[in-house]
Amino acid sequence: MSTLALTEPRAQQTVAALRVGPWLLPAFVSTVAGLVSLRPALDPDFGWHLRAGEAILQNHSPSRTDVFSYTMAGRSWADFEWLWEAGLAALHRSMGNLGPITANALLSASIVLLVYGYLRARAAGSVFAAFGTLAALLNLVPYADVRPGMAGPFFLGLFLLVFELARQSGNRRWLLLLIPAQLVWANTHGSYLQGVLLCAAYGLGSAWDQKRWKAAWHWVGLGCALIGISLLNPLGPGLLGFTLGASRMAWNRDHNGEWLAPNFHQPAFWPLLCTLLLLVALLTVRRERSLPKVQLLLLIGGSLGALQSTQFVPFFAVAAAPILAHVLESVVGQPVTLRLKPAHGVGFGTVLALLLLIAGRGLQPAAYQAAIEKEYPTAALAYIQSHELAGPIFNEFDWGSYMMSALPDVPVFVDGRTEMYGDSFLQTYMDVMTGHAPAKPLFDAYGIRLVLIRPDSALANELRQDPSWSESYRDEVASVFVPASGAGG
Repeated sequence: MSTLALTEPRAQQTVAALRVGPWLLPAFVSTVAGLVSLRPALDPDFGWHLRAGEAILQNHSPSRTDVFSYTMAGRSWADFEWLWEAGLAALHRSMGNLGPITANALLSASIVLLVYGYLRARAAGSVFAAFGTLAALLNLVPYADVRPGMAGPFFLGLFLLVFELARQSGNRRWLLLLIPAQLVWANTHGSYLQGVLLCAAYGLGSAWDQKRWKAAWHWVGLGCALIGISLLNPLGPGLLGFTLGASRMAWNRDHNGEWLAPNFHQPAFWPLLCTLLLLVALLTVRRERSLPKVQLLLLIGGSLGALQSTQFVPFFAVAAAPILAHVLESVVGQPVTLRLKPAHGVGFGTVLALLLLIAGRGLQPAAYQAAIEKEYPTAALAYIQSHELAGPIFNEFDWGSYMMSALPDVPVFVDGRTEMYGDSFLQTYMDVMTGHAPAKPLFDAYGIRLVLIRPDSALANELRQDPSWSESYRDEVASVFVPASGAGG
């Protein structure tokens, strides 16, 4: 039990420790989580989520056909993240970009508190639980942009906490709370199936520990209830096929950054690498021979998933990385007492003040705009608008969603909704972008009159050598091409 070094009678010190000590470290870590999430909304899909949410608020229902591109106009579109998008648009209406950013920061802080509560429910000491919570935070930070995917780690943390409360208390009525939570999750993000996977892990772990399959029956019932409630969505049973189909798309596996395996040369994945190495090292020297079966399943499943695809890094962050708390506690072999002194409070306060200052500076209008300009073709779009250049436009894949908000009157060629475009269309697009196929047949097929792409791309080099096209604008981020007969300025 933590104690506070205060000049008070011992009894009063104990009361202060009970009220403050165990939660002081997680409060600090969760505040850090919120502050580091206060950053510009730069996720490539932010634009189309915002446009979709605005349409939902206006029409009072999710869109069922595409209205944002001209290549897929009128085609059936499964807007399975409609609930998150409606909330995004409502926040944006009331507070601008700061609304979604603030909400995302609060969500990040909530995830950290849920992880800490889960570890404490598993009887981890407060210091070790704070360490496991920090491991979760470090793995989650690179992913914690304003995106519907943040619903996944939130509900994962909630499910794990409720599972442990039900298991420790023996009161299965706790599990009933997860049915409405699953309904919200299924209408917010495609990671909702991870709730069913968690249920399966707990069922298998219980049967394995107790060496009798009857111990898993109530988990089977809960899993069926979770699947059943998930069907209450605009797609109905089709949501299951749609979700599984997205994971089988060749384009997603080969080109979509969210689906690629982690690249450990990138700093964003260093926390994942360090956590895995630390887990292996500690598991090698720990005194106990094996982990509890549920934790073993979560650790193996989370690690294999994260190594296969970036999509599963949030699952690893919430369900696997915190296991470090129990492994480290086993290695140490004894409780750790932390005496918190005024100097600690000064240190914590200094760190939070610095993070708040950094977040505040990054969200200043000039700094925010600079961050946008670094990632997206803001100047090129201003040029297109000022010169009244008309489409149909051919655009970079990563810019399509941003263009939906920044240039709403010009339908895009392609954007991040890969499941709607399909493998064949996207592969043809990629062949043209990379120079593996000539651009002319595709441009003729869609009547392309305007091209907005990166200046160093293979297609840009091809168009510079094509006398029928003229590069009318170029900066460090983007190039604008128009037919040679219509080149201007």
